[in-house]
Amino acid sequence: MEKFYSCTLQFPTRYADFNFQDRLKLSSFLNFMQEAAGISGNELGCGSHYLWPRGLGFILTHNYLELYKDVEPEELLTVKTFPLQPKHVVIERQYEFYNPAGEKLAAATSRWCIIDFKQNKFLPISALEGQDFSRYTSEKSIDFNAWKLPRFSSEGLTPSYTVKIGIADCDHYKHVNNIRYADFCMNCFSLQELESRRIKSFQINYEEQCVEGEELSFYRIEQSPDEYYIFGCKANGKRFMGAKIAFS
Repeated sequence: MEKFYSCTLQFPTRYADFNFQDRLKLSSFLNFMQEAAGISGNELGCGSHYLWPRGLGFILTHNYLELYKDVEPEELLTVKTFPLQPKHVVIERQYEFYNPAGEKLAAATSRWCIIDFKQNKFLPISALEGQDFSRYTSEKSIDFNAWKLPRFSSEGLTPSYTVKIGIADCDHYKHVNNIRYADFCMNCFSLQELESRRIKSFQINYEEQCVEGEELSFYRIEQSPDEYYIFGCKANGKRFMGAKIAFS
């Protein structure tokens, strides 16, 4: 048995996973990450099979993704994922993406917290029973720690995109699933703006849950010609997410 745990999975890519450039969508990458994390969590005995009957759940707080090479349409995608040594209330998970030739296409990292839904509070990672944390590595495949994003005011700004949340946007927890925000962020750009651009990296911080019926506004701030900040506000002005997208 290997000293440190990892989980390697293969996913077929479908036509709907790709955008108008025939490149894998950000939301598709996040979806594969979500699927891999769920399967891996259940393998470790701390996934939904363990958490949900106890009124607990993992809540995603941050995602960061770097893209190196394009995924080809209908290509079989290999995803390797593994958790890092946990901190008090945060556990970080790493991801690597490969094509059938073994070329590394992308790498990502995410941060998660455990929430007790009955008490509506975060629990320490030590609350997970039966976990052998010695099998969790401290070696990272992508070393990223710049989680903090600048905060902007929406005062005087015109939203780049607005949406009213419907039930198709919501998941098991009855709030907007994390992958939907990637599509909302991309809708802040036009086809013409993106035609000659390739996404280099994407970061998103989830700050507040959004639910059915809420009206969300997304604002785009140009940091440089190839780097943008995007943040979202509810109708009451409260911010619920921030993101950073870089193009090459």
